[in-house]
Amino acid sequence: LDEPLSSVEKTLEEKIISNIFQYLRSINTTLIIISHSANSVKDADQIIVVKDGRIDDLGLHENLIKENEFYKSNYLL
Repeated sequence: LDEPLSSVEKTLEEKIISNIFQYLRSINTTLIIISHSANSVKDADQIIVVKDGRIDDLGLHENLIKENEFYKSNYLL
């Protein structure tokens, strides 16, 4: 999915994403989301941070928010 919720309010976006992740985990399926919003992917099992066209980091939201300034600055937007 490429920016599937770009025009949705933040509260509704969080509910939709939460439901999508819950459903996909129940059926053991992989989903790739491309997003400029770190908030859209914060509950993902794995996040790949791309900066200047290259992989900058990889990990869970909790780790990236502490250790990656680029990810953190985009999440706090």
